[in-house]
Amino acid sequence: MARFDGVAHIGGDDRRTAVNLRGQQVALGQTVPLPFFPNSARDYLKALDKQGEAKALEKAGFQFLGGPYVPRQLAECNDANVKLVFDGADPLSPRFRPAAEGSEEVPWFGALAAEIFGDLERYRNEE
Repeated sequence: MARFDGVAHIGGDDRRTAVNLRGQQVALGQTVPLPFFPNSARDYLKALDKQGEAKALEKAGFQFLGGPYVPRQLAECNDANVKLVFDGADPLSPRFRPAAEGSEEVPWFGALAAEIFGDLERYRNEE
């Protein structure tokens, strides 16, 4: 079983960094849509170290658009809110930026995946 201890056990500067980063992401996400899709992000990070960025983006694309192991109807792009905000765009692309004021501050999909799920893996405890 795995559990996540949160930030209570993390030392001073690391804790401040983790909390500040989450606060910045939440604040930015209140003003501009963030290209973060949990299933796509998880598959992207799993493949990134072993297979490189191109293959990692391909694996993320299977989750986002549907693919060999993800039926089209379960793909993240079919979520009503995702369709409303990102329909017709490629939000997994490193060049993607939302067409909204303030979007120049939005990290690309891969950076958000690493920021969000990277901390989860870093502070995960196996029991």
